[in-house]
Amino acid sequence: MGLSMLAGKSWEKLAKSIPGYKPHRYDKLLYCGLRDVCDESRQTVADSGADVIWGDAKVKVDFASQLWKQLKAKGYSPALVHLDLDVLDETVGKVNGFESAGGLLEADLIDSMALVPLSATPKSLTVCSFNPNLGDGDKIATIGVRAIVAFTTSLLESGALKKRTTI
Repeated sequence: MGLSMLAGKSWEKLAKSIPGYKPHRYDKLLYCGLRDVCDESRQTVADSGADVIWGDAKVKVDFASQLWKQLKAKGYSPALVHLDLDVLDETVGKVNGFESAGGLLEADLIDSMALVPLSATPKSLTVCSFNPNLGDGDKIATIGVRAIVAFTTSLLESGALKKRTTI
């Protein structure tokens, strides 16, 4: 829904009430790990013009390698990075009740998050889609923090974020 609002395709009146709001196009949208969608939703994504690195329940996907290729093939700057933790594979643990097969493993997520700032200039990072009360809260939170640290470290290494030297 958030991406639909960002593109001006839902909640139009509410979105227009945000100072400076302008709808964004999907041609600079890249999903990594999208999976477990019905045929109608898959077609909606295809029709939107968004780029997708699909997860696959039957074949292990090399998400980081495919993400790197996609980031190099097309400019995504400025990037609004949106991390739904339910992109993690169901074998990793309970995230929010919408887990499914074919998602990213912990290493996939950490490697992928570290790649983004090396090829795109992030303007924001949103982390969501997590219910810590489902039994694997500490484990999933730790993975999320590791992914954020990898992202931030990459921001520092790329020069996109400057380390503060004085207080």
